[in-house]
Amino acid sequence: MLQRILIVDPSESAQTALAEALAGEAAELLAARTPEQAVAQLASSEVDVILCDRDLDGIDDFDLVWQLARLQPDVAILLTAEGDRAALAADALRRGACGCLARPFSTGELLLALRSCRQRAELGRSNRLLRRELDRTGGDTPIVAASPVMSELLERLERL
Repeated sequence: MLQRILIVDPSESAQTALAEALAGEAAELLAARTPEQAVAQLASSEVDVILCDRDLDGIDDFDLVWQLARLQPDVAILLTAEGDRAALAADALRRGACGCLARPFSTGELLLALRSCRQRAELGRSNRLLRRELDRTGGDTPIVAASPVMSELLERLERL
């Protein structure tokens, strides 16, 4: 399945390096250099994952993560930044991103983090769909039984 990945980074060389690292993946890459361009991209097309530099000029990364997640609630946001891995990861999760890659990172680390973020986004999507279905049916989904023994048991339970 073709994934759509939005790369948000003010550095053209960083965008190019990320695109090269993702060349072997089945992905359509979109690019934005500013928070405004990222918001415009999300307003016009859906993406699966956002790779976003944490240190963008003109906006707090928390505000950007919140804006991006509000535009597309099922999108996985992976922040990239320089610094201590553990501190960055904890901060990213607290701010609503699915993770943070500390620069410099290897292609393997990038691909592993992307897969993890995609899985998390898919689980979130599935969870929302199931909750919506439960809300729609009122949570009283009937039990269907094929065996005569199970049908008899369900009839007894209903009488009780």
